[in-house]
Amino acid sequence: MRRVLVRWVDSSGAGGCWEDAETLRTTAALILCETLGFVFEENDEHIVLVQSFGKSKLSEEAQFLNSVCIPKTSIKSTIALALTEGG
Repeated sequence: MRRVLVRWVDSSGAGGCWEDAETLRTTAALILCETLGFVFEENDEHIVLVQSFGKSKLSEEAQFLNSVCIPKTSIKSTIALALTEGG
């Protein structure tokens, strides 16, 4: 799997409570995220990254841990990262 660093913009403010206008003006903001992971899937609409992957001795199917699906419209940049052996 390819390893990448994705810089993307996420939303904020899902507090679920009533807020006055001044609080909302000072707390509402986009969040610039940086996510490092292995590309599980990518298409024109999104990229799915996983933190870890492997196989169990009990199954031939791959196992995946901590996935995130990022919409392509939110992505600012993607940087491919080289994998090196032993370091």
